[in-house]
Amino acid sequence: MLDFLKHLIGIKTRDLAQEATNLLATLDTDAAIQADLRVMEDDLDAAGKLIAELRAAYNREVQEFEAVEKRYQQHFTAAESLQVRLQAAPEAEKAAINTGLNELVDLLEKLVPEMEKEKQDVVEAEALLREAEKAYQEKGVALKKARSDLENARRDLKRAEIDADRAKAQAEQAARVAGLRDKSGQQTGLRVGFNAMTEKAAALRQQAESQRMKSQVLKDAPASTNSYVQQALNEAAGKGTTDSRSAVDRLAALKK
Repeated sequence: MLDFLKHLIGIKTRDLAQEATNLLATLDTDAAIQADLRVMEDDLDAAGKLIAELRAAYNREVQEFEAVEKRYQQHFTAAESLQVRLQAAPEAEKAAINTGLNELVDLLEKLVPEMEKEKQDVVEAEALLREAEKAYQEKGVALKKARSDLENARRDLKRAEIDADRAKAQAEQAARVAGLRDKSGQQTGLRVGFNAMTEKAAALRQQAESQRMKSQVLKDAPASTNSYVQQALNEAAGKGTTDSRSAVDRLAALKK
């Protein structure tokens, strides 16, 4: 039960840490990216230190193997020399030479497994070193690509901001030229002024037309060029015609 609780608490702690990381990344994208790059860089540095340690261990294993191999070769050469000497030695010396030869052979037989072990250690150390070097190269490539991607993303973002600013400026200029309505849907002051002046001009034209019609109605009819029409109009107006009688007749009429 205690082990279960320990694992459960560990999982919850990791989940909370991940949620906190995601929250920080959301709040500050650039800082989150820089933090990830720093983690990758630290990981690369740690891998580099590990490679240095593995390379030192590999060199040490090589030296130990070479030391054992050199010792084996020296003892093997000595054993061969004693073997040759044993064959040519007098009987009084053969026992001592044979004893020495047996010591050398015993030592060689002990050195064989030790030398094989040292050789295997060299092989394993080299394999581990090569694997670490490969991982280091992969981490280096990943870090380089991440930095390159970050620079590309920054350039793309900058271009997008420039395009957005340019589009906004063009839209504002087009709105000013076209006299578009404001955000509330009401007419702008400019258009309201135009409409008022248009309506006033129409009213003035209507008033002028009304005055013109009134003037046409009230003014006298044009005089006719026909003498009979003019004489008839004068008679109708009570003006009559010019009296053609003589002064004597007119005076006689006045006496009556």
